[in-house]
Amino acid sequence: HDHDERVLFVISDGQPHACNYGFERAMGHVGDCCSFSRAIYGTKVYGIGIANAFSQEDGEMMYGEGNFIVLKDVTPSIKVMTSFLRKVAVKQ
Repeated sequence: HDHDERVLFVISDGQPHACNYGFERAMGHVGDCCSFSRAIYGTKVYGIGIANAFSQEDGEMMYGEGNFIVLKDVTPSIKVMTSFLRKVAVKQ
């Protein structure tokens, strides 16, 4: 099926790392990948941080202002996540 909209949700614990890969370098890379996906493929990319995964500033670096939500704990945050997903869906 062909779809007009492409949406990608990145669910993260906020700890991107590998050998010699982490912190600002990794967050910059996530931001570059999101920008690339938006620019080249027209994909709308949103981040969902689990368990206080990252700060507001780091979220903006990776996903852009207004394109992410950070949850303190998953179970009590279901209403918050549902509200965020609804907000994203309405933007479409």
